[in-house]
Amino acid sequence: MTRHALDYTGRIPGAVLRQLGYLDVFRYLGDPNVWPKAMTQSEVNDLRANGIRIHLNYEQTADFMLGGYAKGQSFAREARRWASLLGFSSNEPIIYSADIQLTPGERDLALDFLTGAANADGGRSNVGVYGQYDLLKRAIDVGHIGWQTNATAWSNGQVESRAIAWQHGQINVHGIDCDLNEMNEGLIHGGNAMSGQIPQSIRDKWPSIAGQFTGTYDDSSAIIWADAGARYAAQGVDDIKSMLRTGGSGLTLSGADIDAIAEAVARKLGAKLGA
Repeated sequence: MTRHALDYTGRIPGAVLRQLGYLDVFRYLGDPNVWPKAMTQSEVNDLRANGIRIHLNYEQTADFMLGGYAKGQSFAREARRWASLLGFSSNEPIIYSADIQLTPGERDLALDFLTGAANADGGRSNVGVYGQYDLLKRAIDVGHIGWQTNATAWSNGQVESRAIAWQHGQINVHGIDCDLNEMNEGLIHGGNAMSGQIPQSIRDKWPSIAGQFTGTYDDSSAIIWADAGARYAAQGVDDIKSMLRTGGSGLTLSGADIDAIAEAVARKLGAKLGA
């Protein structure tokens, strides 16, 4: 079954999206008090609680990427600041939108923007782009391997097969006009770095535990199962440490011994959850 994602500027409850089968959304970073299309923390929490995968997007004006390398650096720092405030990991890709038709010269300025963004924000895998076909093709060719979204407009019917999503018109959901995107299943379940792994946000949150979880997760369920599993293991670790420290075991152990025992139990829990 084709998997679709929505790109929108309003607020749609996560439960509504999940009920309708939209498990991926493209949502915007920024100050929601200034820019109404930007996500709030409550929206992020709601989407996550309902298992919705959030793809981060950043845009100022439609032509803001024409500022080239220097603007790419400054806007990337600003975008990452907002992503961090909302609880996203430092290597979650951020998509920058070139929401106009670009001439060849303007396309080159947009590529310079992406290079500046990559140099300011941890490398090319952290940087994605939304726009016309030839911009995406050039960006991917030079190594920008973050999320890429192929706009219908200005692409003259051309489709970049390496994009994470292809735009396919519009739809109204819960009273909100949305761009409808077809997700690239080959990347989601095949070549994409997220496939079959615990999401990086979970690894960052529980570095000594989450890496022990085995199994295959698609993006829509990974955030739910990984978070629940890691919380379960983390609670087990905390309970064991508490028991050992209060003498419930009848043993006198060092702090290092307690940590080692607790993490060994976490590994066992992880194996069971991934079975």
